[in-house]
Amino acid sequence: MRTKLRNLAQRAALSAAAVLAGTGAAWGQSQMDIHLEAATRNTGGDKFLKDWTRDRYCMYVDNPALLAEIRTQRAPVPMTQVFDDAWFVGFQNVGQFILKNGNGFTLIDTLNSSADVDNYTLPALRSLGLGVQAPLVGAYITHGHFDHDGGAARLRELFGTGFPIYIGSGDAQGKTYGPILLDSNNLGYQSFSLGGRAMTVLASPGHTPGTMSAIVPVHDNGVERKLLIVGGTAIPMNIAASRSYLQSVERMYQAAKDFKAEGTLHPHGIIDGGNQHMADINARGSRTANPYIIGNEKLLRTVAIMRECGAAQVAQVDATAKEPVWRVTSLSFDTQSPSPARIAAKLQSDWGPVADQQVVFSVGNSGAACTARTNAEGIAVCGSPLTVRPRDEVTATFAGAAGPDHVDLPSVRSALVSSLQCDIDSNGAVNRNDISAIMAGIGKPIVAGDPRDADGDGKVTASDARMCTQRCSKEQCAL
Repeated sequence: MRTKLRNLAQRAALSAAAVLAGTGAAWGQSQMDIHLEAATRNTGGDKFLKDWTRDRYCMYVDNPALLAEIRTQRAPVPMTQVFDDAWFVGFQNVGQFILKNGNGFTLIDTLNSSADVDNYTLPALRSLGLGVQAPLVGAYITHGHFDHDGGAARLRELFGTGFPIYIGSGDAQGKTYGPILLDSNNLGYQSFSLGGRAMTVLASPGHTPGTMSAIVPVHDNGVERKLLIVGGTAIPMNIAASRSYLQSVERMYQAAKDFKAEGTLHPHGIIDGGNQHMADINARGSRTANPYIIGNEKLLRTVAIMRECGAAQVAQVDATAKEPVWRVTSLSFDTQSPSPARIAAKLQSDWGPVADQQVVFSVGNSGAACTARTNAEGIAVCGSPLTVRPRDEVTATFAGAAGPDHVDLPSVRSALVSSLQCDIDSNGAVNRNDISAIMAGIGKPIVAGDPRDADGDGKVTASDARMCTQRCSKEQCAL
């Protein structure tokens, strides 16, 4: 699974030089502009993804004025509790996260300097109960730039040689605070315990050689959630490092998918929207409907946008680059599905319907499944009836596919079969379209649980039509 997307991308890249229609190249766009446009399209029209993810991750390529403005925004941010067991401490442009574990506290990053530790980190920890019963027991550093590890030497001075500070081995050179090294050459998942909290890290070189991204569990109103920590943001300006960054973001996408992560934690909240999330929390005085939790589907869309920003940078520094475009896809059940009478879904991207692709439909844990291909409108219809009953969960899955110059990313959608007899289109009410469908089904074979069988006698008859008509409102069934 981890290599599948990369393999799809490689196959697409091989044929991209021969066929460049469909992404804008036919109109003479540069490869850089093709990927910038793809980043915009992949927002799906979502304003937050446009204003934050697309514009800020792509600013290294196309908006140096915004980058310069962001770098001047250094005002302190009030310490903010962002989860039951996580707090942000720091500034508008960079910060750290304090995590509270059963064994005490741990840190993600250490701010800019020893002075920051004394003036921000320690006061925050003390306000949270730092002491013998709740000590500071470790730190994980996303990468070796000073604004992330500048306070590490002070922590070593305060807490001694036994205090573990983790950093990627690619950034270890010149670090005098004796860090524990995470293997930057291991591109698989690496797990370790940070003060009793299970961490999964992923080497993501590019921003720096030792950048390490991570999947971290937190608790949101008592429920465990997994978040993606983006280890490094600024895209390098040389060919080798920019390609390394691009490949790292692709691995982040797979990690977010594998672990079903639902949001990001970023030391640069001014990049990923964390500053806006904290402003929302502080304005509402509540973390209910936590803005950090965006769901796995939107997170994958987020990382796909990041990937297109990275591909744009590769194209900017390498005139020979022809990376395939990543296109976010989505599945949606049509109005009469899922039901015993129809199992169908539409596959599309922001480029339009995705035709001639395989969609697999499966029913709960029963093992029942069917496979269908999308037509020109992107609609796949299960040709063989599946045995489904009211409240069964039906899942449509598209595994992803490579085109000549693009990769259509995987997508999945689940829905429950309507529990309302007579509701053929599963919209929660009985209407004239339902009655028409029942009339058309009189005398035809059905499966158990068919919502057209209102009286439960195993067949569709005029009696079912009369019963369902009685359940239809006058407004819906008026002649």
